[in-house]
Amino acid sequence: MICRAMERLGVRPANSRQLSRRHSVFAVAGILSCPFLVRSQPRKRSVRGKVTDRSGLLLKGAAVRLKDTGSLRIRSYIVQGDGLYHIANLRTDVDYELKATFLDATSDSKRLDRFDSREEAVIDFVVDISNR
Repeated sequence: MICRAMERLGVRPANSRQLSRRHSVFAVAGILSCPFLVRSQPRKRSVRGKVTDRSGLLLKGAAVRLKDTGSLRIRSYIVQGDGLYHIANLRTDVDYELKATFLDATSDSKRLDRFDSREEAVIDFVVDISNR
């Protein structure tokens, strides 16, 4: 079909080798001119930190809430025995709001926005449990 179309346009290769060479050139040119065919994945990043009370004691069992401010999707992570948390595979083109809770006490909210270029951000939380 392509050969017939080329003949109609007046393009007549001397032999089949020349025709396949032209097909290769057209194919490469087509691929290079269509950058949307090669879809790049957004880079990923992570956030880590610790959750403590006002005196600096690590709070085992605290929860860190991660909210995607665009879709409003919320994910929660439970802090392990070492009081540390680590959340991986976060998109770099999304803004996040983070907050820690322990029992009924809540920390201040902190933001990780799309303009933060760190591949691994460190965000620590202090939860005031003195009134509990």
